[in-house]
This record gives sequence, C-alpha cells and structure tokens, in this order.
Amino acid sequence: MGNSIYMHVSGTCYAASASNVVMYDSVSKDVIQRWAYPLVPDHTIGKSTSYAYQRHCIYKPCDGLQLSRSCMLKQNTLVGAGTKIGDGTTITNSVIGKNCVIGPNVSLDGVYAWDNVVIEDGCRLTTCLLATGVVVKRNVTVSPGCILSYGVTVGPDITLKENTLLQAEPVVDDFGDPVEKTEGRIFCTF
Repeated sequence: MGNSIYMHVSGTCYAASASNVVMYDSVSKDVIQRWAYPLVPDHTIGKSTSYAYQRHCIYKPCDGLQLSRSCMLKQNTLVGAGTKIGDGTTITNSVIGKNCVIGPNVSLDGVYAWDNVVIEDGCRLTTCLLATGVVVKRNVTVSPGCILSYGVTVGPDITLKENTLLQAEPVVDDFGDPVEKTEGRIFCTF
C-alpha cells in the first residue's frame, strides 16, 4: 500500500516521551539519576534556576532554599528555589517545585510536588503527584498512585486510598458533559 515507517536508532542520545504518569516518573528519574546527561538539573541554560549537585543525586537551588537543621534530603531528590522545609521532615526520591512550604515531621517518598504546594505538619505521602497550588492539611496520609490536581485542598486528619484522583474542576467526558460516576476507575499506577 506504499506506507513506510522509518526509524533511526541512536546509541548515544537520550529520547523519551512523557505521555502518561508512569513515563513522567521514569523520565524524571532518568534525569535526576543523570542517565540523560548532559540534560541534568545542574546544567542550566538561560535564566532558569541554577542547581547544585550533591552526592546521592540530590539537587538544591544555589539560592533561595530554606532548610531546617533537622530535615533530611535523601537520594534522588530535587528541591526548587524558594521552598521552605520544616524540622524533622524527610524527603526521598522526590521532586519538589518552586515556592513550596513543607511543614515539620513530614515524610515524602516518590512524590512530585509542583510549584506553590503546601504540605502541613505530620503528613505522609508516598508515590503521588501534587499539581500546582495543592494544599495538604495536617496529618494527611496520601497512598501510592494518588493524583491531586490544580488547587485541590485535602485534610486535615484523613487518609486517601491508593490511586485516588482529586480535582477541583468536575470530571467531563469528551463532549464536555459532567461525568456522574468515577468510582472503580484506576487513574494511574506508578
């Protein structure tokens, strides 16, 4: 029929498409763990934030980060400029955006928190995504696979089940009509 697909395999370059949450996680980990070198956070071009690379793949902005003395940044972690992190907080395998506020005694593992996210004291978040402007009130547990969309506020004192999707706007179908029932749908798994 005359249709052809052409392909070029490059043995020295990095290419990937972050077309879903699983690929977003995979590409982010590749960049943080320096598999996509020279595409790494500490090699910035232009006016973006400059990051300092530390052992165990920890990236901190060169200025504007407020860390308490007792917080711990563990392996494969990037923290954006203007972020404040409270006492006793532990962050592992996570990407924290700019201007976030993370309270005391918080545990983050495998979390993607975009810009302007607030996580209050005593929260436990594992393998989840928090979009810009999310507020997580005190003592909230967010289970693996959860996605909190733009501007969502949750808590205090609740636990979100695995693979929960919360959004501030109603869910609509392909025709723009509201979807009444979303129970039983699995939106993502990391």
